[in-house]
Amino acid sequence: MLRIVPVLALVSVVVVLGAPSGISSARARANSQVRAVTQVSGEQSPRLVAQATPRSPRTYEGLRAAALHAADLPGYSLDFEAPGALAGTQLVFADYDANWVSAQAGTAGASVNLGLTSLRTVTDPSFAPNELADELAELPGVTLLGSHGVGDQDQALSYTYAENGVQVDVYRLYFRTGTVLVDLYTVDPAGTGSLDRLLALARIIDGRLAGPAADGTGS
Repeated sequence: MLRIVPVLALVSVVVVLGAPSGISSARARANSQVRAVTQVSGEQSPRLVAQATPRSPRTYEGLRAAALHAADLPGYSLDFEAPGALAGTQLVFADYDANWVSAQAGTAGASVNLGLTSLRTVTDPSFAPNELADELAELPGVTLLGSHGVGDQDQALSYTYAENGVQVDVYRLYFRTGTVLVDLYTVDPAGTGSLDRLLALARIIDGRLAGPAADGTGS
């Protein structure tokens, strides 16, 4: 699973598709909603399904190719990279999680965290990044920052928390390009986080997803 931001510990305990009990990320919360929607509705969104062939890599390696790379994150090193908790389930084609940590002086605790999930179908058009962000916005201290034109749909938010006695800023963006759902967030020392930086990183991923499937298996 994607590494957590402690504010999420406030969310009620759940079990999601074999994930450890206790919510470990907003992606797990989002994934439980996807599953619920999939079970309730047999309809498919024509817009999203039509885009799935050219725009959505369907393997772990394809998602990895579309994700952030070392050249995108100077001064950061890859700390964690693995299939996400939904990998191998009937709900998705593939699931990818990664965590990058800063090696620069004065940036202790800074990280860039991302998860890409290639959904088999999106069965309810109302299931969207803004719905996922709204879930987090119910928690104290979370501020919605609106849509910024990334992918087909997107919603940004921010919050702060204390890590080892140090306040940090979190900027987070949920967006979907084709049938790939992306959860991207940055963690920085208080006062140094930036929505603009988060959006710049998100647009790198969106640009890669907007082209032909990275692994050639989009059809």
